[in-house]
This record gives sequence, structure tokens and C-alpha cells, in this order.
Amino acid sequence: CLVGEKEIRIIECKGNNSKQTIELSTIKEWEMKINIIRKWLLEIKDFRNRNHFFEFWTTSLFKPDALEYINKMKAQTKKFNVDFKDHDSLIILVKEEKLSSIQKILDEHFAED
Repeated sequence: CLVGEKEIRIIECKGNNSKQTIELSTIKEWEMKINIIRKWLLEIKDFRNRNHFFEFWTTSLFKPDALEYINKMKAQTKKFNVDFKDHDSLIILVKEEKLSSIQKILDEHFAED
């Protein structure tokens, strides 16, 4: 997602049911993807000077070790931005932004059991 000439936002999305959780191995795989994409962004003149945002969104929750790891990534990364959203954060975002079509999808397919 390009935001004007200022930033690039790259979001990894995992549509899981509420009984599934995001494993630490999934976050480490995502971290490797970030490194590949970041290298590519820095090679492109039009993209290298923009702020880069890497986000991980899931319709479920994170296992404790995965949550600890992603929070550590977020705190220690200085050259670009790392963030994440779990089920509850997504629900808040969808309501605040009045994204009714997304809300319908979440309710139909990813509602907590």
C-alpha cells in the first residue's frame, strides 16, 4: 500500500479461526520475508527514501512466545516500522474506520466461537 510519496505499508495477513494461534515459527518466517522485501525496496530509487511499515495482521491470537518476539522486533527495529494486529485489534480498527464490508467478513468467517 503506497501512501502518497511518504510511506509504503506492507501487511502480512493470516485469516485463522479463533482456535488457531500464530506460532513463533510463523513470525520468524515473516521476519525473513521482511528482510527480502526491505532489500528490494532499498534498491528502487522511488521507494528507498519512503518510510517503510511492515505489519502482521491476524484474525486470531499470537502464542505468548510469538507475541514476545514480535514486540521485541517492534521495539528494536529503528530503520523501518514493525507493528501487528490480532483479532481484537482488527475488530477495533474495522469499527473505528467504519469498514462494514470487512466487518461482515470477519463476523461470517472469523467470529470467536
